[in-house]
Amino acid sequence: MPQSDIITKAPPLAGRRIFIVEDEPIVAIDLKYTFEHAGAIVPAISGSCRDALRAVQELDLDGAVLDYNLADGDSLPIAKALADQAVPFMFYSGGGDFSSIRKLWPQVTIVRKPTQSAKIVQALRDLL
Repeated sequence: MPQSDIITKAPPLAGRRIFIVEDEPIVAIDLKYTFEHAGAIVPAISGSCRDALRAVQELDLDGAVLDYNLADGDSLPIAKALADQAVPFMFYSGGGDFSSIRKLWPQVTIVRKPTQSAKIVQALRDLL
């Protein structure tokens, strides 16, 4: 096949550095695999608010996906820290006070767990 006939398409999250905040290990690993398969780099996964806040200060990020409910509280402080640094974020959560989220960030993307991998990748791509 001639080189001109080959169509190359970059993965939807190619090279994007995505931070995952999720306290359920299986969900976190699944998200990491999903995002890496879509071309992203996952520099860190955090399962606690305290660790996530430290990571937000230390990492160079293109975006983040946050679970709302973490073992040590909700992820609103993490969302605020990301917003303060102009890092786009979305929530991927099975529950939480979504009205509080909407009051603070009316346009934020919220995807409810569980969902298909393609939908979470598309939501993240749209965010970035």
